[in-house]
Amino acid sequence: AANGGEASASVDFAFYKTFWELQQAFSKPAAVSGAAWVPTMARLQEVLEVFGSFEGTEAATAEEAGEGGAQEAAAAAEEMAMEVEGEGEMLSEVYFAKFLTSAKLINLQLRDVYFRRHVLVQILMFLQTAAAQDKLLAAQHTRIEEMEARANDLLAATAPNGALFAATVRATLQREKHWADWKRAGCVAFDKAAVELSGQKRKAAAVGRSKRMQLGNSQLTKLWNMGSNSLEDIAANAAKSGVPSLVDFLKPVVEQMDPAAGIEEEYKLKNDKAYCWKALRLMAKKDVSLLSKVSAPGGSLEAAVKYMDDKLKGELKEEKEESALAPPDAADVPDAPADPVEA
Repeated sequence: AANGGEASASVDFAFYKTFWELQQAFSKPAAVSGAAWVPTMARLQEVLEVFGSFEGTEAATAEEAGEGGAQEAAAAAEEMAMEVEGEGEMLSEVYFAKFLTSAKLINLQLRDVYFRRHVLVQILMFLQTAAAQDKLLAAQHTRIEEMEARANDLLAATAPNGALFAATVRATLQREKHWADWKRAGCVAFDKAAVELSGQKRKAAAVGRSKRMQLGNSQLTKLWNMGSNSLEDIAANAAKSGVPSLVDFLKPVVEQMDPAAGIEEEYKLKNDKAYCWKALRLMAKKDVSLLSKVSAPGGSLEAAVKYMDDKLKGELKEEKEESALAPPDAADVPDAPADPVEA
């Protein structure tokens, strides 16, 4: 138990044993039931009381350490203290994966920020798990709530940034509780049924959508109000302005390549960056082999278009030759004249 006030708070070996025995309950919270419930809650209550007596105390001083141990106590206090500057900005932090369980260290550990936070978070997690057990009495629920409130207060009082740290822990545990309740309820779907609007409300909503929207910018307003936002209209517009074929899109370039067209170089589409970008995108989608004609040394958009045009002409020529060599259909062959019938 704690002896004296904050300045001289210390614990004995009995508390040391009680404190570390709680780790068994923390590791198996579901096993704390029946006869084990009362002694476990008593140990938790004692730990919270002792933590309260150490609240706000500094690390052990040279006088507490005894004669000959001043330097060791000061060094331990310096290692465990949090360096804070300005508005609670932490200059250095040390995270401990494990804590030593020597009885000689318990008084220093109870003053250590990380140790206190670690244990208090363990207590909150254990209490939340214990509260989820079935067949708990009302008195047991009340005691758990009181302990949770006390542990939260101690956590918020542990500087630096105690209130922020405590709020973060509460939010995390609350999310965990919601998840556990959802799993326990059979993973009920979160989808909500659509709300049916009455005829008058549906008509009012349709009228509201038909009004011209003002977005504070003339160009944005014009763009927004160019057409309807219904799925049917969007699908119809997409069908009208679908992706053109590669041949149709590049046909103007073929026409401009003809010297008879008399188009000057600076006015040709091959100098239009937006058009070239669209052409390259269309080539990548329709015929990726044309990209090599553009990226090759000395290549250009016109080189790719010429290659495509020659390729199409070659395919048409092959089709004509194949159709010329193909045997005629039986339907196209005229019937042979019938032999004259002898009288």
